[in-house]
Amino acid sequence: MHRIFKIHYFLTILIFIVIMNTKKLQALLTEQTAAAIQTAASEKTTKKSLTKKATDNKKEVIKTKTTEEKPKSKKKEVIKETAKQQDLSIKEKVVSTREVKWLYPDDVTDTLTRKSWRQARRNELHRLENNMAKIQDKNSKEWKKLNAEYQEKCKKYLKPGQTA
Repeated sequence: MHRIFKIHYFLTILIFIVIMNTKKLQALLTEQTAAAIQTAASEKTTKKSLTKKATDNKKEVIKTKTTEEKPKSKKKEVIKETAKQQDLSIKEKVVSTREVKWLYPDDVTDTLTRKSWRQARRNELHRLENNMAKIQDKNSKEWKKLNAEYQEKCKKYLKPGQTA
């Protein structure tokens, strides 16, 4: 369990770093793809051979022949590399945007403090649930008081429609 927690903690830190550097990463990716495309385009060699022919009217006609060598492997390599990088960034975005069911206070930002905060609130809610379950008369003042307190804490700590 401790190993899983360490791995989870490492991954969350890694995801946080990726989120912070997403804009830089996207700018770098666009820069690299643009540079790779430019180099692929500049490597096309064009050979022009000029031939002169005299016609009956003694005018010179210049014919140009262009031959282009296409470096297919370079283009395919660049395309594969950019596709791989885009897939990684998409997967990281999916992992980083996660729906939470708790309404955390502003000062709780770290994953460890969030975990301890959740545990304390969950204990409060479970204590109230157990006290309500002990009271068999649902119309008594004590049960109604506990139920109102439980509902208030649920609204305070949980998002609507979530349970502890």
